[in-house]
Amino acid sequence: MTTGRKVRILLACHDRVQCATITRLVTAELPAEIREAANGPDAFDQALAWLPDLFVLAADLHGFDGLQLCHRLRGVAAFQDTPVIVLGARGDQKRKYQAFYVGATDFVEVPFDGVEFVFRLRAPIRGLLRFPEAPAMAVGGLTLEPATRTARVGEREAVLTPSEYAVLRVLAAHAGTPVTAERLLAEGLGRRGGLGNPQLIHTHVKNLRKKLERDPSNPDLLVRHPAGYMLNG
Repeated sequence: MTTGRKVRILLACHDRVQCATITRLVTAELPAEIREAANGPDAFDQALAWLPDLFVLAADLHGFDGLQLCHRLRGVAAFQDTPVIVLGARGDQKRKYQAFYVGATDFVEVPFDGVEFVFRLRAPIRGLLRFPEAPAMAVGGLTLEPATRTARVGEREAVLTPSEYAVLRVLAAHAGTPVTAERLLAEGLGRRGGLGNPQLIHTHVKNLRKKLERDPSNPDLLVRHPAGYMLNG
C-alpha cells in the first residue's frame, strides 16, 4: 500500500500502559499522528477541535464511557462516518452488541493480538493512506481546506465528513469533467476492484449539496451527468 499523509487518530483510554502499547504498535506500522485523551469529556472536546480520521475508544472510559462517547460523536455531522474502534473486555458480548448499536465500526476484544489490531485499524482508513495531505484547493468558487475538512462556496461554509471531503476533492481535481461513481469509490474512498456500493456516492453527493448548494434540489455546483457527477468549475 502506498503511504500518504499521516492519519489523525484520537485514542481515548485511561489505562496508561494500554495507551502506550497501542501508540507503539500503531506508529510502528502506520503513518499516524496519535493524540490521547484520558476520559470521555476530554476526548469529545479534542475531537471537535482536531477532527480526527479515526477514533479508538476504551469501553470503560471515565466521565462517560466509550459507548456513550461513540453515540455523542455520531451525533456530530463531521463524525457520522468516521471510523470508531471500541476496545472492550474479551467475552463481553452484551457490550459488543451495544457498541455496534451506537455506531461503532469495529469492536476489539482486550487483550488483543497486536498484528491483528493494526490490520483492523488499517482497513477502514485504507483510502486515506493513499493520498498525501494536500494544500488548500480552489476551483472556481469552491475552496477546500484539508486541515479542517472545510468547504467554502461564497458565504456558505461547511465542515465535511472525511468521506464527503474525499469525494469532493476528487471531483474538484477533475472539475468540468464527469466522474463515475465507481471512480469516486476507488479514488476517493479507496474501494477498488468493484468493491463498494455506488449508492454510497449518491448519498455523499446528496449531503454535499445540502451543505453547499443554494438550492440543493436544483444544484449548480455538483451536477449530474450521464457519465457520472461533475463539479462545475
